[in-house]
Amino acid sequence: MTKRYALNWSIWIGVVAGIYVLLYAISPLYQYSVMPCTFVALPMFFQAGAKKEEIVDYCSSAVAGVAWAVLYIYLIGVLIAQGLSVSLSNAIVVCAATIVLCAFHFIVTKRYVLTKVPMMFGALASTFFAGSSKWPALMATLCFGVLLAYLCQLGTCFLNESGHWKLPGEKRKHV
Repeated sequence: MTKRYALNWSIWIGVVAGIYVLLYAISPLYQYSVMPCTFVALPMFFQAGAKKEEIVDYCSSAVAGVAWAVLYIYLIGVLIAQGLSVSLSNAIVVCAATIVLCAFHFIVTKRYVLTKVPMMFGALASTFFAGSSKWPALMATLCFGVLLAYLCQLGTCFLNESGHWKLPGEKRKHV
C-alpha cells in the first residue's frame, strides 16, 4: 500500500465514519448512549476483511452475543438472589455460559450463521458495559458497526493501486 493509498483511504474512512456519527446522532438510537458500541463491531469485521458475504454472519453473531449477555446477566442475578457474592456469581456464570456459548457456536452452528464468536464476545462486552435493558439499541448499533466497516472497506473500490481516486469499474492505471 502506497502512502497516497493509505492517506486517501484514511480520508474515505474518516468521512464515512463522520457521516455515520452525524446520522446516528440524529437518529432515535442516540438516546440510548450506545453509539460507541459501533466501534466495537467495526474493527472486528474490518480486520476480518469486511467481506460482503459475511455481513449476515457478523450481524447475526452480534445479535446473538447481545442475547447471550442478557442471559448471562439474568443468571448472575439469579445466583446473587440465592445468596452468592457478586464476584462468585459472575465467575460461575461467565465460566459455565462461556463454555456453552463457545461449544454451541463452534460445533452446532459451524456451517451456518452465528459462527463469529469474537463478535459475540464484543457484543457481550458492549452489553455488560451499556446494560441489558438497552438490548434492542445494542443489537442495531452493533449491526450498524458491521455495515460501517463494510462501507469503509468499500472505499478501496475508489482507489487504484497507487492510491489515486477512480470510479468503480474504471480500469486501473499504473501511474
